[in-house]
Amino acid sequence: MTPVRRTALAGVLLAVLASAGCVSLPDNGAVEADHGAAPTSDSGIRYVPPGPVPGASARAVVSGFLDAMLASPVQTSTAREFLTARAAEGWQPQQRVIVYGRVDAAAGAAPGDLTLADADWVDGDGRWRGALPADERRIHLGLVRDKGEWRIDALPDALLARRSWFTREYGQFAVHFLDPTRSILVPEPVFEPRGGQLATALVRSLLDGPPDPAAPWLVNRLQDLRLADGAVTVAGGVARIDFTGQAELGTPGARADLAAQLAWALRQVDGVRTFEVRINDTPLTLEGGLTEIPVGRGSQLDPADASASDGLFGLVAGHPVRLDGASAQPVEAKVWHGLRLRDIGVDLDGRRAAGVRDDGREVRIAPLDTAGSPTTVRGEDFAHPAWDAAGRTWLLDRRTSGAVVSVVVGGRPVAVPILGVSGRDVRDLLVSRDGTRLIAAVRQGGHDVVAVSRLYWSSDAVHASPATPIADARGLRDLAWSGPSLVVALTERGGVAQLRWVSLDGAPDDVREALPVDTIFDDVRRVVSSGADGEPAWAVTAKGVLIGTGPVRADAPQADVQALTGVG
Repeated sequence: MTPVRRTALAGVLLAVLASAGCVSLPDNGAVEADHGAAPTSDSGIRYVPPGPVPGASARAVVSGFLDAMLASPVQTSTAREFLTARAAEGWQPQQRVIVYGRVDAAAGAAPGDLTLADADWVDGDGRWRGALPADERRIHLGLVRDKGEWRIDALPDALLARRSWFTREYGQFAVHFLDPTRSILVPEPVFEPRGGQLATALVRSLLDGPPDPAAPWLVNRLQDLRLADGAVTVAGGVARIDFTGQAELGTPGARADLAAQLAWALRQVDGVRTFEVRINDTPLTLEGGLTEIPVGRGSQLDPADASASDGLFGLVAGHPVRLDGASAQPVEAKVWHGLRLRDIGVDLDGRRAAGVRDDGREVRIAPLDTAGSPTTVRGEDFAHPAWDAAGRTWLLDRRTSGAVVSVVVGGRPVAVPILGVSGRDVRDLLVSRDGTRLIAAVRQGGHDVVAVSRLYWSSDAVHASPATPIADARGLRDLAWSGPSLVVALTERGGVAQLRWVSLDGAPDDVREALPVDTIFDDVRRVVSSGADGEPAWAVTAKGVLIGTGPVRADAPQADVQALTGVG
């Protein structure tokens, strides 16, 4: 730590205490924060809220309890001091986090009767669950006299977190599970406390299993294990994890899968370079005798599919082309000759395509450069085709009677009924590279939403969960992937376009490190991305002008290419 004069340090501490966000209850109206937001654990200065003061009023005890849950780093030991012994023993704040914007106390209400405004919640697995139901926003803290002091004796099993504090103390991370073929990792967004608790929190989330109840079929190699010492220790860049329990790790592949799940979790923890695992006191040993495992392990299971082509494709005069630098090379397969297309989707290898004819009524699926029999699918109005890592083509037919989603398996289309998508007014469709999520742009109740459905394969049959809205997007025009966990939503109103990066769990921008919204003062019709992390994206205007967007910028491909697309 850099030496600091005592007077300067005192000034810093005073500033921290002034900004600690102590919560005070007025006689009525909103519960107010005295001096702004609570300090963060990243500030390097801990904030331990004060415990109860002897002789405090019931209202002061409630205020102190709310303030005690703003500790940095996250802890609840101080908050328990405001409870009776019975309540402190039974309180389970780990069951969920209630994230609120403001606390209201009605005039004449008991000190412990509160209403949480602008309230959302995170479940015990760290999964963002959205708006807290209206009847659960009314919180009752039952107050009693305990040895002459007011204490809370009844309360909900939840951590009550002010929104600004939650944003600073918690971060959005990802834990990864294996798809049923064990060939690719599937990201599941979770919110965890930042700082020194992060490694333990992420490993615990893996032990808990997939946080999305719509995806119980994901494979978890950590199933039936538990932390032996209750925490992951980190020293000298090495994380050490001791498990007990039984896990099916009899093959090198199973052990490599477990190591990959842990590696993808721990690479998110600053300073962790390698990790060691012991299961029932036996070291986890990978092929070659490796026991100290780099956090870069498991790249072959990358959810963005590391083997996917990063090429760009498009159409010139309705004919498929492959972009090579500044030039467009026509594809060689004769099956595309003489066919005029309006859109094209390319598989992850960059070898096969699904082309939509100019009238939108037919999709042809065939190799781009080699001979092969095409598959033809007919309908009314096909949107941009999508591909997953298994080489399956996903189609959205925007029929006058409502949307029909299908997947081409073995050369024939199979309808996929999806509650909330099928039969609706749907503009666009995406499928994740791992084949476990379908994203749709749906017109719902007079407004546009981005909705997600989970996909599960058994043999050659696919099952889809009901679609859940994850973002409202008025004027929604197009969707694109930005890495495996974010979707770019293009909206347009009055000639002004906006691109917003939407999280798969529906968490709003203000509680995560969201990319800033891009505003483009033009008539943008389409957004194009390769779908991989760290790759550029472009907005395509009505005149075909390409405008770089997102965090990574690059020179735009030649402008005379229509229906520009990456793979997937």
